Amino acid sequence: MMFPHRRLSDKTKKAMQDCIENIEELSKECVEKAKREISKTTGHRNVELVCSGNAAIFLVLNFLKEKKARVMLPDQGAWIGAKKIADFLRVETCELKTDLGLIIPEVLEKEIKKKKPHALFLTSFAGYIAEQSIKEISEICRTYEVLLIEDASGAIGDERLANGKYSDFIACSTGEPKILNLYSGGFLSTSLDISLNIPKIFKISPLVCVGIVEELKLAKQIITMLSKYSYMLKEEIGNVVHKEKRGICVGLEVKHAKKMAKLLREKGLKTDLGASLVTICPNYNRFLKEGIVIELKKLDVFKIKNGDIIRIGEIINETKGALG
Repeated sequence: MMFPHRRLSDKTKKAMQDCIENIEELSKECVEKAKREISKTTGHRNVELVCSGNAAIFLVLNFLKEKKARVMLPDQGAWIGAKKIADFLRVETCELKTDLGLIIPEVLEKEIKKKKPHALFLTSFAGYIAEQSIKEISEICRTYEVLLIEDASGAIGDERLANGKYSDFIACSTGEPKILNLYSGGFLSTSLDISLNIPKIFKISPLVCVGIVEELKLAKQIITMLSKYSYMLKEEIGNVVHKEKRGICVGLEVKHAKKMAKLLREKGLKTDLGASLVTICPNYNRFLKEGIVIELKKLDVFKIKNGDIIRIGEIINETKGALG
């Protein structure tokens, strides 16, 4: 049994195909329209479109480097690329202890007082499995004049997350498999009046900009459906990480994680394009205990049904039982 892989929506494909012949003439218009739609979504005035999510993170970290700023990074549950980019740029960093990626506001306040960072980097959903308390986190950051950088690749279009009222910078990948599933591209948004040095190699394709406009129309619905299916799967398999928290993937601590992941793939936990639906932990991008994460975000939410989620749960439970 295999499950439908996330693909471009038919409307997105048609919009991109319609622009191919006249893309040179429409290039500037496509970019500006994408900027306007992203600005409406995030609530930020300024948007820079780039070739990838990593390019967006590079821009904001390079800006902070020029300000000689110290950046606080979660000890797990965020994007490893941010750590690597910070190291490459020689940005000073400090670590924030979390609950398997989830930021605890009281701990954050204590750590900010102790380590005195100038900025905090986080992902909207810790490890894609647990919603961060973004409003509380933002209030603490503003109290101590700490800039909040949110990687919203898994949450763009959400009602609470990826919100310019709370985050000073919103970085987003529009690569695959993300909410805006364009296979390449990204952006950085902010309402701060700053100047960013953007290398030419960071240029985005105008066709991706066309796709962003169309995919933004579906983003809220995709997050809602992924969240619904995540809750369903949690109920099916019971003992999961951050069970009560909203997420778009599901994590569980298990013994023999590598063996279990192999068995799950053999039993069909992959998409019809052959992509595995299982990530093995410990993994900085998810959580740092032995376990697995079921990558529901790789699935086409418009083609799967409740029965598919129940079947995924049954396969996981059967495999857990067999391994003891």
